[in-house]
Amino acid sequence: MVAAEYFKSKLADGGKIVVMRGIPTAIDTIRIEAFQKTLESSGIEILDMQYANWNPDKAFEVMRDYLTRFPKIDGVGGRRRRCSTRGPVQR
Repeated sequence: MVAAEYFKSKLADGGKIVVMRGIPTAIDTIRIEAFQKTLESSGIEILDMQYANWNPDKAFEVMRDYLTRFPKIDGVGGRRRRCSTRGPVQR
């Protein structure tokens, strides 16, 4: 799982991440399970995972919620560039 390996390389001492999922499908579940398995024993904590439904507006809402609820986020996982934040995320 490339994304999980990336987080492990960038957060070698552990960290806190959030994950924006696509849509609720069997393949999404398989990907997330592989992602979680790869992160086991890495010290990286997944604070929350929510569906953004491949929609930039929904992704914005999900990210806003994450920033409101979690004072420290070291990384954001997701699968689609079009749902990514454009530019720096500011609190």
